[in-house]
Amino acid sequence: MRGSERLKTRLTTDCEYAIYAATKAYGLGIYGGFEVTIGAGYGKERIDFVTMNSKEEFRCYEIKVSKSDFKSKAALSFLGDFNYYVMPNELYNEVKDRIPKEIGVYVVQHERNGVPYARLSKRPERNNNVDRVQLMHAMVRSLSRHETKLFLAKKNRYWESDELCGRG
Repeated sequence: MRGSERLKTRLTTDCEYAIYAATKAYGLGIYGGFEVTIGAGYGKERIDFVTMNSKEEFRCYEIKVSKSDFKSKAALSFLGDFNYYVMPNELYNEVKDRIPKEIGVYVVQHERNGVPYARLSKRPERNNNVDRVQLMHAMVRSLSRHETKLFLAKKNRYWESDELCGRG
C-alpha cells in the first residue's frame, strides 16, 4: 500500500486539519498541498504538507504523532525555506531537546469544543538552500493527484444518482 492509501489515525488527521487551518489563517496568497512527493515519477520522499506563498517561499511540515514515529528512520524532507514538525503537545514535551535548532514546531491541541488547532511553539531558521523548481513541480503533481481523486469521487456520485438513471 502506498502512503496515502494507509489508514490514518485520528491523531494524524487532527494534526493535518490543525496545520491546514493554521496556515490558511494567514490569508490569501498561500497555497498548500498534502503528501507532496519529491523526485521524478512517484518519487522516493513524501512531505506531509507543503505551503507556498505568493513570494514563492516554501514551508515544509512533517507530522509526528508518537515517539516511535519521531524516532523513525523514514526520510525527513525538510526542503523548504522554513521547515516544521507538527505534533501533539505531549510529544513535543517529550522530544523538544532532540529537535534541531533550525526546525520549527507547531504544537497541536484541542479547544473546549474538541476542534484541533496548531500554535507555533518554536520558530525555525531560514534554509537558504532551496530548490524552488523541484518543490513547485512536486506541489503541482500532488495537487493534480488530489483533484483527480475529487473528480473521480464526484463522477461516481453523478453516475449513481437517481436523476441520471431515470429514477428521479
